[in-house]
Amino acid sequence: MFLKKYLLISSVLLAIGACSKQEETQNTTPVPNTAATTPSMTYRVGTDFTYAPYNQRTQNGGITGLDIDIMNAIAKNQNFQVEYVALEWDSLMKSAKTQNLSVVMDGIAADDLTDYPDYVLSQSYMRSGDCIYVAKPENSSNWHKQTVATHLDDFLDEELIKVHGVGKSKIEHIRTLLQGFQYLAADKVQAVVSDCGALRHVAKNPLFKDYTFYESKLPNSELPETADLGFGVLKSDTELLNKINTGLQNIKQSGELDAIIKKWN
Repeated sequence: MFLKKYLLISSVLLAIGACSKQEETQNTTPVPNTAATTPSMTYRVGTDFTYAPYNQRTQNGGITGLDIDIMNAIAKNQNFQVEYVALEWDSLMKSAKTQNLSVVMDGIAADDLTDYPDYVLSQSYMRSGDCIYVAKPENSSNWHKQTVATHLDDFLDEELIKVHGVGKSKIEHIRTLLQGFQYLAADKVQAVVSDCGALRHVAKNPLFKDYTFYESKLPNSELPETADLGFGVLKSDTELLNKINTGLQNIKQSGELDAIIKKWN
C-alpha cells in the first residue's frame, strides 16, 4: 500500500514537472519582430497625371506610370510609404508647400526645378532627351519651318525659337501628347517635339496603328541638366533624399529598375 501511494505521488510530481517545463517553453518562445517590415514614415508625393508614360490616369481614376513604379519600388526597398497627390504641373508646383509635398515628379530633370529652389534633384534613374516626330519623312529636315506642337509643361518655347529658329506663331501648345499626335495625324501640325520616351509611348497607341511616324533627335537635347531624369526632393529633408538615392542604387543593382523602364518604353 505504501509503495503504491509512493509511486502515485511520484507520478503526479513528474507530471506536474513536465507540464511546468512545457508551459515555461511555450512562454519563452520568441515573438516575431514585425517592426522591421512596418513602414516607418509616409511621404506626400506630388505628380502630374497628363504626361505618359511617366504619370497618367487609369480608367478607374487612379494613377500609374514609370515614375510611380520606380517610386513604389524605392519606397518598398527603403521601408516607407507614399501618398500620391495628382495635379497638373503648374498647380502642383505652386501649391507644393501648402500641400506639404516631400517629393515632386513628372519625368523631370534639373532644369525643371530652376524656379523651385526648395527642391533638389535626386540621382538620375534614366537619361531621355527630346525628340521630333513627324508624319511625313520630308518634314524631318525642315520641321522647324512648320507648325510645331509642344506640351505646355515642357517649356520648350524659348529653345525652339532661339536655338532652332521656329517662328513664335508656329508653336501650338498642347495639354497632352495624345492631342499632339492627333493634330499630327490630321496635319494640323507638322511636328511634335517633346521627351523621347513620352513620344515613343504615345506613338504606340492603337489609335495610330494606321499611321507611320518618323523620329529624330532634337539637337543638343541630351545635356545632363535637361536629360538626366530624377525626383525633386525637398532640399531640407536630407534623410529622405538619402533614402531615395540609396533605394535607387539598390533597385539598379538588382535589375528591378531596368525591368520597370523596359515595361514602360
